[in-house]
Amino acid sequence: MSLQDHQITLAEAAKMTKRYRELPLGQIGQLLAGTKAYSFSKAAIQGVLDQTECESIRFYLAVETLLPPKFTIVVVGVDINGNDLVNGVILDRAYVCPPHCSVTNDLNT
Repeated sequence: MSLQDHQITLAEAAKMTKRYRELPLGQIGQLLAGTKAYSFSKAAIQGVLDQTECESIRFYLAVETLLPPKFTIVVVGVDINGNDLVNGVILDRAYVCPPHCSVTNDLNT
């Protein structure tokens, strides 16, 4: 998979992170029911890290859709001052486990 397979706009990312922040705490467990992990391609993560000002990566909890509820993660680069690179590469569309899981191991059983 490539960077473009995961890349989203700032407007999309803002909408999803806001949905998460506005969720009642009781609904968070319902959104995560059965979900074990999320993964991104190397190319996508490298696309964030390769930005000139990028010093680290931040992962935001987010909700992609409310009906049906779909929890997700938004990934953004962070500069040396700890600020999000909101005008740079922003990721979502992670591979969700299940079904995209590793073989059984201590992390996923």
